Amino acid sequence: MTDTRQELDPITSSARDPIDRWLDVFVRLLRVPKADAQRIRDELEDHLRARVDDLMVTGQSEPEAVRLAVAELGETAELARQFQTAAKPHRRRTMLAASAIVSAGLVTSAVLLTQPAAPPPLSSGSAASQAAAAIQTPDNVPAEPVTFARGLVADDRDAATLGDLIALLEETTGQRVIVLYAGIASQGSRLDPRMTIRPFDLAGLTVEQGLDLVGTDLGARPGDTFVLNTTETALELAPQSFFDRRDAVLIEYDIRELLYPPAGSYIEPTRFATTVTSLIEPGLWETVVQGSTPRARMGVLSTTMFVNAHPRVHAQIEGLFDRIRSRYADQLAESRRAEREGMVAEIERLEEQIAASRAQLEEERARLPELETLRDELRVELHLFEESMGQADAEGAVRERIRYEALGSRLAETRSDVDRLRSSIGRIEKSIDQREANLALTSKRLEAHLVEHGG
Repeated sequence: MTDTRQELDPITSSARDPIDRWLDVFVRLLRVPKADAQRIRDELEDHLRARVDDLMVTGQSEPEAVRLAVAELGETAELARQFQTAAKPHRRRTMLAASAIVSAGLVTSAVLLTQPAAPPPLSSGSAASQAAAAIQTPDNVPAEPVTFARGLVADDRDAATLGDLIALLEETTGQRVIVLYAGIASQGSRLDPRMTIRPFDLAGLTVEQGLDLVGTDLGARPGDTFVLNTTETALELAPQSFFDRRDAVLIEYDIRELLYPPAGSYIEPTRFATTVTSLIEPGLWETVVQGSTPRARMGVLSTTMFVNAHPRVHAQIEGLFDRIRSRYADQLAESRRAEREGMVAEIERLEEQIAASRAQLEEERARLPELETLRDELRVELHLFEESMGQADAEGAVRERIRYEALGSRLAETRSDVDRLRSSIGRIEKSIDQREANLALTSKRLEAHLVEHGG
C-alpha cells in the first residue's frame, strides 16, 4: 500500500495571512495526489476569500470574518478526510469508530475533483450549500452515524469472543475488519479470535460508543480508544494510540508572531510549547510506561516548533493558534483603541490648556499698559519732587524726605510689578507655543493612526 503523502511537497507554516495558514495545514492533512491537492486548495481559497469579503460587508472585523468563514467549513482534519474520501474512495483514512458522518455539500465538492472540467467557483454562503448547488444528485444527504443493530452475541451465551466482535463490526459496516495485533498488545496470543470478552449489549450504540465500551476488555490502556481505520482493502481495528504513531506527520510551525502578545511580555518558545502540550490532549506527549514512546512529539528550535503527530492533532494545534491569533488581534484592537482615545483626550486637554493660557495672556497684556503708565507717572513725579526739595526749610525738608522715600519705594514696586508681568507674559507665550507644537504633533499622530488602522 502506497502512502500518497510522499507525493506532496512539504509546506511550512509562516507569517502569512490567516487563510493561507489554514490552507497550509489543510493541504498537509490531505492524502491525495499533488494536482488534486492544489485544485482543492484553490477552490477553498476562492470560497474563503469571497466569504470573508461578504462577512466584512456586514460589519465583521477581518479576523472575525476569517474565523467565521473557516468555522463554516468545519474541523480541518474532518474536512480533509471527507475531501480525500470522496475524491479517492480507495485511499486510507482514519475514521473514529467508523462513523460515516459526512456533510453532503463537502462530499459533493470533493467529487467535483474527479470531473474533467474545472468546478464552478464558490461564492457566498456555506461551503455545503454552494457545493450542493453545483451538482444535484440523490446522494446529497448527510449520512447517519453507523450504529449496531444488535448486541455482541445473538444468543444467550454468557461470554463473547473477539471473533464475535469482528463479525459484528463487519455486519454493521459492510466491510472486512482486520485486527492489528501489534497495535493492541505486545502479546499476540491475547488477541486470538477466541479471546473472551463480555457480551455487551451494543444495540442502538454507534460504532464509536461500542468500541469505547468494549475497549477495556480488549486491553486498551486508560485514556486510549479503539477506532476503525479505512484502507483500500479493509477496516483496521486498533487503539487510537497505534494510529497516532503510525500515521504521524511531521509539520513545522513558525510561531514567531505568537511569542509577542500585544498585551504582555515576550513568551519564551519552550514555555509556549509546554503550554500547547498542556492544552491539546496532554497524554499524547507523555511516556505511558517505561520504555514506550509518546504518541506525539514536539520540539522547539528558535521560533520554529516541530510537531510529529496525527493529523487530528495538527488540526487542533492550528485551531489553537488561530484562537491565539484572534485573541491577539482583539488585544491589538483594544490597544489601538486605547491609544486612539488617549490621543483624542490629549488633544482635548491641550486645546483647553491653550485656550486658558490665551485668556490669561490677554488679561496680563491688558494690565501691562496700566502698570507702565503708573511707573512713568511715578518716575516724573519723583523727578519733580527732587527739584523742589532744596527750597524747603529744615523741618519741611524732613517731611519731604519721608515723602520722597515713600514715592521711591512705590516706584520701585511698580517697576518690579512691570518686570514680573512681562516675565509672566513671556512664560505664557512660551507655554502656548510649546502646547501648540504638542497639539500639532499629536494631531498628526492621530491622523496617521486613523489612516493606518481606521477609526
